[in-house]
Amino acid sequence: MKSKNFGKETWARWYFELAIMLIILIGLLDYYTGAELRIFPLYYIPIMLGAWNSRFRGAVLLAVFSALAWILSNYCAGLRFSHPYIWIANISAELVSFLVVGGLIVRLRTANSQEKMLARSDSLTKLMNARAFFERLENELARAQRYGRPFTIGYLDLDNFKTVNDHLGHRAGDNVLCLIADLLRSLVRSSDTLARLGGDEFVILLAETDREQSRAVFAKILAVLKEKMKEKEMPITASIGVVSYPENMLSAEDLISSADAAMYLAKEAGKNRVEFK
Repeated sequence: MKSKNFGKETWARWYFELAIMLIILIGLLDYYTGAELRIFPLYYIPIMLGAWNSRFRGAVLLAVFSALAWILSNYCAGLRFSHPYIWIANISAELVSFLVVGGLIVRLRTANSQEKMLARSDSLTKLMNARAFFERLENELARAQRYGRPFTIGYLDLDNFKTVNDHLGHRAGDNVLCLIADLLRSLVRSSDTLARLGGDEFVILLAETDREQSRAVFAKILAVLKEKMKEKEMPITASIGVVSYPENMLSAEDLISSADAAMYLAKEAGKNRVEFK
């Protein structure tokens, strides 16, 4: 995650520096074309480029730098007004227009990022949704096949969750799902993947973890979840079906189906247990 953020920050800085260079070039062009030819709309190009790849502060800096480049290039090119206040009015108008455009681009980028995030996350628990998880699983499977590394999938279904919904209402059920999502987050590593597939079904992808190593992880999840639900006076436990690679050399879809089948075996065997496929 750190390297990914570092990459984003590097690209953002690169685009910001490119925008600064473009503003300087446009300022020089503005100077050489003279005061009579107005090319100030060209300043919007680097502002939009930089604002799309930086935060609001970066957009403000680019807007201010563009306004300064505009006034300096035109003054040096011989532009004069009858009163100093006209300079103030013009530079203010230019600055406001640059700020508005930069701010709109930043908001558009933010909305676009949020839309992408919502398309890949569960709206209730904020975990990955099924679509995002399957993409991650496909990548993990390809990596495992290439480098010969193991991984393990746990398909988790809550026991007696319908009882909570029926007796306490769906809002209470939603609160339980969010609580369990937070609990699972605290029990897996940052390198692992956690998703809600729908309803009361969750899935956990343990990277670089074989079947034997996963036993302790899932046993802890069962114990901690049961204890937490007992504290909340909820009759909820979990049944978990587990499948590992390379013991099961299947496609991503078949791996999930196999883990799902193992989960149902855990249900049939008495619930609150782990079943390995």
